[in-house]
Amino acid sequence: QKVWTSGGHQAQYGWLLARTCFDPQVPRHESCSQFILDLRLPGVTVRPILNMAGRHTFNEVFFDDVRVEKKFMVGRENEAFKQIMAQMDYERSGIERLLQNYPIYQKLLEHVRRMDRKEAGEGFYAWVRDSLAQLEIEFQIGRLLVYHTAWTIDQGRKPSKEAALAKAYCNQYEQRLNDLATRVLGPTSLLREGTPWAAFDGELAECYLWSPSYTLQGGSVEVLKNIVAQRGLNLPRK
Repeated sequence: QKVWTSGGHQAQYGWLLARTCFDPQVPRHESCSQFILDLRLPGVTVRPILNMAGRHTFNEVFFDDVRVEKKFMVGRENEAFKQIMAQMDYERSGIERLLQNYPIYQKLLEHVRRMDRKEAGEGFYAWVRDSLAQLEIEFQIGRLLVYHTAWTIDQGRKPSKEAALAKAYCNQYEQRLNDLATRVLGPTSLLREGTPWAAFDGELAECYLWSPSYTLQGGSVEVLKNIVAQRGLNLPRK
């Protein structure tokens, strides 16, 4: 069984890590091989998982006596863990980790520009201005981290610690963005699409409900911090 398979209900093929070495003396992460899996094979069952926003993007996939031929193995036998970790470095390095909620940021800025400071209250307005300035600083830092990761790839180097650092920072930035937007907009930020008075036509509520998953998908923040500590700072594992 595999939980949190993104897009599994739409895909025809997927990656499969399977145990191919059963020597008890060999560590488990050195005992798996990587295969291309036809999700239409007999015994493969894809079941939907709805997230808090009520959207179906994740799935759990069950395998009941599924047979995969050896010719579908990718790379070297028993080296799937190394291969997948290298692939994850490139998956984590995209600028979408920073920009997938950028429309919320733009709409929040426009909302604050139109805000009546007297009606909002001088104290609240000052807090909003300060918070947005801090958010802009964090956005620019995130952009530089992503650019540095792209530069590392352009130099022909594997962006392991760079991608981990960029993703951990940018995903937490996006959570702070949605949190700030809901605090500024108030109760209307919780109204969904199609509801009268919904902030940003319900887009803010959608993004806010999605935001907890940002620091989980593609590697949790805790995992990414360990990568930065071990591969970037050369700290011991324990």
